[in-house]
Amino acid sequence: MNSIVAVIPTYNRIESLKKLIAALRNQTSPLCRIVVVDNNSSDGTQEWLANIAKSDPWIRALPLSKNTGSAGGFKAGLEHGMNGRYNAFWLMDDDAFPREDALEKLIALAKQIPKGIVGSLMITPDENTLSWPITGYDGETPYVINVVDQIKNKEIEIVKVATLPYTGLLLPRRVIEKVGFPREEIFAWADDFEYCLRMKKHNYKMFVVPRSLVYHPLQKTVFLSFMKWKMKYHPFLAPWKLYYHARNTVYVNKIHFNFCYRIKYIPVFILQLIFSSIQNQNPLEAFKSFLQGLWDGYTRNMGERHMSKRKRHST
Repeated sequence: MNSIVAVIPTYNRIESLKKLIAALRNQTSPLCRIVVVDNNSSDGTQEWLANIAKSDPWIRALPLSKNTGSAGGFKAGLEHGMNGRYNAFWLMDDDAFPREDALEKLIALAKQIPKGIVGSLMITPDENTLSWPITGYDGETPYVINVVDQIKNKEIEIVKVATLPYTGLLLPRRVIEKVGFPREEIFAWADDFEYCLRMKKHNYKMFVVPRSLVYHPLQKTVFLSFMKWKMKYHPFLAPWKLYYHARNTVYVNKIHFNFCYRIKYIPVFILQLIFSSIQNQNPLEAFKSFLQGLWDGYTRNMGERHMSKRKRHST
């Protein structure tokens, strides 16, 4: 696995993108190329990418005519990469940046698990907090990892997990050949979850490598027990994020799970989004977005749909 390309979808985050590209250049295990998919940015990203791509063949810029979200961006980047002779693809959000040895640590563990898919540990830049909780496995029993000391400060080389985010995911070529590309219609939010479900259907197992660190902003998560249910939810989500969270979760459940599972899970999910809406700066707008998302997910009204006046990002 010595022919690896980084794939980055980006939208209006030129400064964090520059930081990410610098971090990718400094990896102790060098990349073959960086593919940056620009989702029709309006902050100068397209012009900046065009200029550096002219003088640096190591960077390939793919400008798109419209915002296709993280799902469409990763799909476009992977389709481009699969036309080359690369062995694997390292996926990155445009607001993340890896530690200099992150890729080296991933490769070392990937070689030991032929049927495994590995990803980096998402952690805040101060290395004190996980960017979001992880569902790990003790044997076949799932448990939540939400404290850094549970995973980072121990001599743990690898942790089996339920799913992996796109950020930090090392995706072998052979997996894409079997599983296919991301579903562009999902646009953003839960697109990585849906891809993990497809990988599971092909009997791939997923693992986090705690020594491979990728720095990413904190995604605030609250854990709550309500009657017989235990759940987590994301407070302070922007209405457009609530919309895609609601729509895509319903959509993914419809295409991947049976009716009995949906009946069991959907009530918990609805409670999660109600709590997220209540804690929003604009609860009414958030709740409307949530309800519209539920309906669009049920009717499979996909793509970029939410018309929030707030600035939308691809990730």
